[in-house]
Amino acid sequence: MRRLAFVAVWTCAAALVQPTLKLKEFKPSTGFGVRLNAEPETAEALMEKAAELRAEVAAEEVKVAVPSAEDARAKITAALKRATQLRDKDQLQIALGAAEEAGFSGNDEDVRNAVVAYNQLAALTDTMRSRLVAEARSQGGDPSVDWNPGVAYAGIFGVMSVLVLLGGKGIFF
Repeated sequence: MRRLAFVAVWTCAAALVQPTLKLKEFKPSTGFGVRLNAEPETAEALMEKAAELRAEVAAEEVKVAVPSAEDARAKITAALKRATQLRDKDQLQIALGAAEEAGFSGNDEDVRNAVVAYNQLAALTDTMRSRLVAEARSQGGDPSVDWNPGVAYAGIFGVMSVLVLLGGKGIFF
């Protein structure tokens, strides 16, 4: 505890003392970044260099290959088949979304198989369903059971009141 108090006092004292050393005059670095004292000739040379680079990039324009509609449909169909085989819920969802955007119909066999597989993965198993129903019944979720929690709360309130009165004989009265 003494050590903590000593460190706290020392820290406060050090924070209140004004620095005696002056910081050296700030000099901008000559490495990266733009120098503040750039000469106009340098700025003009940089602008010319930028214009040359823009012209070079425009001359060597790269053409992007856009896949045809048939290629896109083939890739989506392959993704649907692969996701259906793997039974991966996330991949099925992604592939079905892509198929919907591409205009696949619900009559397509691959789409139907993927939808069936997704619905099977999303469905609850019988054991899980029975566990959830049993848990809901144990918490009062069964409408066939006539249970009034008000009676239980009144009983608990009565017992607590008696205990407080017995325990507080010398305090309350």
